[in-house]
Amino acid sequence: MQSSILRRRWAAGLGAAALLLFAPSAMAVTISYELPATALPSQDPPYPVVATLTIVQTAAGVQFTLDPNEASPGYGGSSFVERVDIAYAGDPLTDADFLQVSGTVGDFEFEANPNNVDAGYAAELYHFTVDFPSSPADRLLPGGSSTWTILGASLADFTGTFATANNKPSPIYSVISWIFFVSSGSAGPLCRAMALVMSPCSLIFPAMNACIAACGLASTIIALAVS
Repeated sequence: MQSSILRRRWAAGLGAAALLLFAPSAMAVTISYELPATALPSQDPPYPVVATLTIVQTAAGVQFTLDPNEASPGYGGSSFVERVDIAYAGDPLTDADFLQVSGTVGDFEFEANPNNVDAGYAAELYHFTVDFPSSPADRLLPGGSSTWTILGASLADFTGTFATANNKPSPIYSVISWIFFVSSGSAGPLCRAMALVMSPCSLIFPAMNACIAACGLASTIIALAVS
């Protein structure tokens, strides 16, 4: 009899695919999670976008909307988002700085240790995670979304910093992880999708030629970073 096995996947988002430069209160950037956190020689894009993260400067702080791409082949029929890990360079945060706005409720945790970013990455200064429930009734499914605000923060606290790892796509803004259920005798590969930082107006560098097909990830976007 086949058993149901959890397979965890990770992806790194390619940032910033969209940038709106209006008044400071309306500034926004969208990053796409497209590359797996695997060694560069193993990767071979393009891959479909796993999720997008829209970051908007508001009067209260910085608002985030995480929107999984339910059309991505990286998800299975019972997949759900586990968490996101985001590089951050502002003042230290507490739970009181995290405000859930709508969608699936996440559990916020500020990380002062820069060396424990998901998938073996290290942040320049700080990072934080938002963990989502594993209970079936409360999960962040590929067709769902989650919106929260980091109170008192500025957009530059996130777009002006990054995380890096040896022999993996770098630098990155963020890592997303999700659970993929399979009915088989093995757990399959581990993958994380990342939000890759690119220089303004630069083309995708050789790191974009990356990813294992089993992750079902893809990227066709030339990414620009906010400076």
